[in-house]
Amino acid sequence: MLSKVKAKGNGGDPEENDVEAILKGIQKYPDFKNLILIADNNSCMRDYCLVKDIKVPVKVVLCGTYSGINPQYINLAYKTKGSIHTIEDDISDFYNRTNTDATFMIDGSEYRYNTKRDLFEYLTKPDKDDPHFCEPFYKKKKCKCEKLNY
Repeated sequence: MLSKVKAKGNGGDPEENDVEAILKGIQKYPDFKNLILIADNNSCMRDYCLVKDIKVPVKVVLCGTYSGINPQYINLAYKTKGSIHTIEDDISDFYNRTNTDATFMIDGSEYRYNTKRDLFEYLTKPDKDDPHFCEPFYKKKKCKCEKLNY
């Protein structure tokens, strides 16, 4: 089956349904002790609008952080009271960074907490061709997911 899936290619779009997978995993295996997401840092979460439904901390292990951490994964960890783990860092002190609009560095990239949006973001916005440009998935009107029935 692995060979068959591999032969099909990359699926045609870079976005992933990480949050839906987390929610279905919680439903299927409710007796878990830790929730760990191993994620491709260079993919946006198309179903980010479902983060509010995650009621447990998510430990996010990121692959491919050579050009900074995708702010969506920082926000997933922040919103679930989880943590981020890269080859360089373990980051869990998000609440210490939310008091002001001050900037800070993570793995060589500069971020800030936007108090108005209650989100972490790059200090300099990526352009629309950047794999970390996930802005459309934060906006309710462009969120393509619906409330899932588990």
